[in-house]
Amino acid sequence: MSEMTIHVFDSSDADYLQWMKDHPRGFVLNTKRPTNQAYAMLHRSNCSHIRSLRNGEVQSSFTEHGWIKICSEDLQTLLASMINHKTAPLIPVARCKACNVLEQDVVIERHALHFSGQDDKVSTLSIDPLEHDPLARALCIQRHGSNCSVCNTDMSVRYGNIGSGFIEIHHQRSSAIKELGHGPDPLRDLYPVCPNCHAMLHRGREMPLTVNELKAAMRKISARRNDMLMDL
Repeated sequence: MSEMTIHVFDSSDADYLQWMKDHPRGFVLNTKRPTNQAYAMLHRSNCSHIRSLRNGEVQSSFTEHGWIKICSEDLQTLLASMINHKTAPLIPVARCKACNVLEQDVVIERHALHFSGQDDKVSTLSIDPLEHDPLARALCIQRHGSNCSVCNTDMSVRYGNIGSGFIEIHHQRSSAIKELGHGPDPLRDLYPVCPNCHAMLHRGREMPLTVNELKAAMRKISARRNDMLMDL
């Protein structure tokens, strides 16, 4: 991710409007000022909706009345910055349908810490930035959907509303891709997985299992269980 500056405009309409004028291809998050109110709307700087005044004669109509604007020239940097501005574990970001920055809404999750190790005394902390990149996540779900790629679990069916939209993202690497020198590609290397399958993909291996390898292992166990039931 390239390092880009984040600009927060709070009670500063003139500065905000000037930034949009200077950065017509930049990105804007319109969000409530309180840190515990997580919802935000994503726009491009040149979006007619974000430029229009709902209360044209009211001073500070853009960056007052409970709202602030968080802006950047880089979309990934902007979305990732939301965890610094909001305290909620899940931060929903709706896309403006007028400027259509993304094809779907985004939910930003705070980083989950994955520990792995072969005994209880030694564990290593592993965080894959791509698995927690909100833009990569959106592209992954757009391609594969939000059901687990291994067991096909729909978290909303299992847990109801609390599970709606929740899924983890697995970054699948392969030696072939590494040897060819390809960089990570969200449309090729990322898969939505439930927390249980995600843990099993990473468990006790230097090179994590692939989605297809874990699915094959589960099919073998299921077939063995069925054989045992038939013998009873």
